[in-house]
Amino acid sequence: MFSGKKKVENQKELEFYIRAVSILLENTIKGIKFSDDAFAGDTVAPIPLNDYLWRFATEAPTVFDSENYIIMLIYIDRFIQNNSYTLTGYNIHRLAAIALLESMKFHNDTTYNNAFIARIAGIPTIAEINELELEFLFGIGFELNITSKIFQQYRNDLCQLLINNRQNSDKPDEAKRIDFKPS
Repeated sequence: MFSGKKKVENQKELEFYIRAVSILLENTIKGIKFSDDAFAGDTVAPIPLNDYLWRFATEAPTVFDSENYIIMLIYIDRFIQNNSYTLTGYNIHRLAAIALLESMKFHNDTTYNNAFIARIAGIPTIAEINELELEFLFGIGFELNITSKIFQQYRNDLCQLLINNRQNSDKPDEAKRIDFKPS
């Protein structure tokens, strides 16, 4: 990964990036309208996105770190750009899970199998997670490499986003609408 070797990271740092990614993605959602695509669930997930993403870090703490969540965001951005894709309340959780899965597989030395990730993600079958993985990989054109420059841009912009969100919010945990474009 970008830090050279896997480190035991500060839990506050991990919470910071999961929160920043969650705020960004939730503010990108175009309503909670139904979407008819491979990533759309039958219902809107009952768990907040922040809690959903945190579940991966707690269930597999030696594998998922802040870098994986930043990379997940880069992959989701690529998927949206390549496919003119719209994030909705129906598809964000499953798309995030698959992007995080690919981040783990491509950038970590140690990984978990799809069955384990499906259990964490709440995806009912291995066949379904495998299909979503293929859909996602084709959707990003199998472009999994990320330059250090792009990674640092997203990392810095996420930090600034969360700082701005905290400064501009009347309620510290309430996110204001933020337009995010990496610099």
